[in-house]
Amino acid sequence: MNLVRNFSIATVVTCLSFIVFNTNVVRAVPVSQTFTVSDFSRPGSDVIDNILLSSGKSYSGIFTYNDELLTDNSKEIPILNLSFDFLGTIYTERDDVGYPQFPKLAIEDGTTPTLNFVINKPELAANFSGNGLVFGLTPSASAGRNETGYSVVDPNGLYVGRVTYGSTNVVSVFEPNSVAGIICLAFSLWFVSPKLKSGLNG
Repeated sequence: MNLVRNFSIATVVTCLSFIVFNTNVVRAVPVSQTFTVSDFSRPGSDVIDNILLSSGKSYSGIFTYNDELLTDNSKEIPILNLSFDFLGTIYTERDDVGYPQFPKLAIEDGTTPTLNFVINKPELAANFSGNGLVFGLTPSASAGRNETGYSVVDPNGLYVGRVTYGSTNVVSVFEPNSVAGIICLAFSLWFVSPKLKSGLNG
């Protein structure tokens, strides 16, 4: 009986260690946040010459980050994943000109996070900043990032979109270690219970 009891205790402790250890890991779960670009304008002109940017048009995206890095001393933190569906093309974090060091989430005024995301593609040169989304759409447009900031240039003129950020949500993470721990614990209780009963009866 002592052997069965010791075995059962060791088994349960081992299974619980899977779950407890994994709980500590899961604390650093990513947080997702949506954003929308709308209210397009063209500096120096009252006319929007692209129907895809006309009044009422909007484009959305989502990104994830580790909010444990978002402290009072933070200036920028890494973006884990990003997806932005804009003008029929989906741009991801890999489309940033500084990937994999960028894109990042900038905390410009200490409270409001904004994307630091720069795209330089033949069909789109753009940057996200505290001023919104500034972009050019011609093949001659270019966007870049340097020590003093980032800029977009297009000889044919630029567009500006207002960026609004949605609420944050914790991303669900179903960790394999937790699953393994739960299955292990359930199996050990199923296996050990008859043994304990027979040991007590014997």
